[in-house]
Amino acid sequence: MFDLHLHPDGLTDADLQTLSLFGVTHGLLPAHPLLGNPTEKALLAQFQELCGRQRQRCARAGITAWAALGIHPRALPRRGAEAVLSALPELLQSGRARVIGPAGLYRDTEDEREVLLAQARLARRLRVPLLVTLPVAHHEPRTRRTLDLLRAAKMPRGRVVVDGVTGRTLPAVRALGYRAALSLHPDGLGADRAVALCRKHGSQGLLFASHAGDGASDLLALPRAQALLQRAGLSALAARVAQRNARALLPP
Repeated sequence: MFDLHLHPDGLTDADLQTLSLFGVTHGLLPAHPLLGNPTEKALLAQFQELCGRQRQRCARAGITAWAALGIHPRALPRRGAEAVLSALPELLQSGRARVIGPAGLYRDTEDEREVLLAQARLARRLRVPLLVTLPVAHHEPRTRRTLDLLRAAKMPRGRVVVDGVTGRTLPAVRALGYRAALSLHPDGLGADRAVALCRKHGSQGLLFASHAGDGASDLLALPRAQALLQRAGLSALAARVAQRNARALLPP
């Protein structure tokens, strides 16, 4: 299985080994909001941590992982955003990071919109996927605004993954040809609801993202979701959503 959203810094080595034992073989490690006042130095240090020690911890547990690096809308520095983004090409070319993001809108401010567009344009120039995060608050209008900005940035459809969709916003994301990551986190859809959406809408462009390590997460949400689909006689669908769609986005 391929988990599109892991936070190993919030997991123990035993947790990572458990994930591996239950069949999680690959993962994407996105940058996340920093507590306190995010600075250029702090963001770059987090990037190095994800690309270095956290990837190594995953590897020791049997999980092949890559970082997703970018400026989360809840971690915009007061100054230095351009310097942070200018560091991404070298990290991406090293192979330790494969994706730009999570980018998105939190309060939908002008600064957030500018940084989202900058990351989308960088992803387009470097020909790498862009991971986009959607907020829980004001979810539908900010999803519409986010999708408008992605269209304005002319991001290739097949290289956009939108994380945090709901049953209400999934159709709009899929209509644009973007991939959609279903959050298996208790604060998101949860495994049961994500499975229901898979059964209703099919597997095209859908991926699973557990957000394990982010607060009170469900460590085995992805294996549970796959098992629920298999028990329903949907093994082929389970294989596509739990692994193949992500592998198509991030080939070895």
